[in-house]
Amino acid sequence: MIDLNINLPDGFLDEEVRWDFTVSRQMKEIWAVELDMLAQLDRICRKHGLTYFATGGTLLGAVRHKGFIPWDDDIDVGMMRDDYETLCKVAPAELSDPYFFQTEYTDPGCMLGFAKIRNSRTTGMHKYEFESKYGYNQGIAIDIFPFDNLPEDEGLRNSQVDRVMELKDRAKYWITWTKYRNEKVNTSSLKVKVKNLVIKMLSSLFLKRSHSLYTEFEKECRRFDDERTERKSMISFMPDNRKLDILEADYHEFTRVPFEFMTIPVPVQFDHALTIQYGDYMKPVKGGAYHTTAVYDTSKSYKEYL
Repeated sequence: MIDLNINLPDGFLDEEVRWDFTVSRQMKEIWAVELDMLAQLDRICRKHGLTYFATGGTLLGAVRHKGFIPWDDDIDVGMMRDDYETLCKVAPAELSDPYFFQTEYTDPGCMLGFAKIRNSRTTGMHKYEFESKYGYNQGIAIDIFPFDNLPEDEGLRNSQVDRVMELKDRAKYWITWTKYRNEKVNTSSLKVKVKNLVIKMLSSLFLKRSHSLYTEFEKECRRFDDERTERKSMISFMPDNRKLDILEADYHEFTRVPFEFMTIPVPVQFDHALTIQYGDYMKPVKGGAYHTTAVYDTSKSYKEYL
């Protein structure tokens, strides 16, 4: 495993059984890399007075397990849109190798709809990314989701969701035409040189079109952010999943709770928030969170796989 900038407790990487689930050493190493990046996010947010909070499975893990859900392999945090936008401005300058703050603007082609902090000396790519050989950063990551306001009117909500999905799909369509820009042909023939030049020019045009659509997509996500609404959502990530919606009133106050050997901010009203999303959240449902089709390597950079 690569060197980290946090001190791991003795025995943290050892295989162990939690809630009748065997957590392997490989999983523990993935956790360690992610916790190292969580520490970086926490440092940046404290320095700039920004609020972030555990969400999804990470919130559930913090409350129920005081750490990772044993069969989960990622960290998800949320931020309200204003703090998220500030983070996107300051984080790139705050992070240096091996850390990388990834958005569509810092790493064109990733087309996320949210931000990630990645460790560039590791590998954490999905199967489709591995097979397609996309050239954007694919180190192990933690996810940072912006929350935007949702309109109360059902018709407006549905039209916004439809438009968000349409724009993101169109942007992704154009980005697929640029994936071959990362291929290298070891020949000096004039024919190949001309071909590569044409590909480069077309790729640049496709990328420009994709970015134009992506800008419209983000603007649509923020369409109701100047209005007062009861609900918020990770609409830029999964616009049509109501289970990911949150009530604005549940996210006024935050407290820090244990998460492995660190702490992480959670909403004081976490019981209400978790009940809405999971129902009886203290009853575990094993499996379903681990990315079984992903390629993970805590000692080798994604660049070697590409």
